[in-house]
Amino acid sequence: RTADCLGASEILLCGYSPGPDDEKTSRTAMGTSDFISWRRFDRAKSAIEELRREGFRIVALETAEPSTSLHDFHFEGPTAFVVGNERFGLDGETLKLADAVCRIPVKGVKNSMNVGVAFGIAAYEWLRQFEAKA
Repeated sequence: RTADCLGASEILLCGYSPGPDDEKTSRTAMGTSDFISWRRFDRAKSAIEELRREGFRIVALETAEPSTSLHDFHFEGPTAFVVGNERFGLDGETLKLADAVCRIPVKGVKNSMNVGVAFGIAAYEWLRQFEAKA
């Protein structure tokens, strides 16, 4: 639902991420899976390689260093966000495949947030910058 609201053209799923055919995911999507396409890949590397062939800039969302604050990052052209799983984030191999690694500045004890929330924040910033250029 967030991807649809913020103008994503497609969702690529990897590993054990549930798809729109999953009952819980379907309820949460509230019908938006009928309006946004999705594909499944076994590995993030394959998805990233395909996105790069399609002309996307790959931006990983991760707290790892070195990373650029989302406040300082300038989006250019078609962008694909790569997010990790809730517990382990993105592995080093996947981070190396990204064109950029961005972190969301946070306060508090934890240095990370829910993957869906992080995607929403980053995608909203992408949309804000995109609309400012239009």
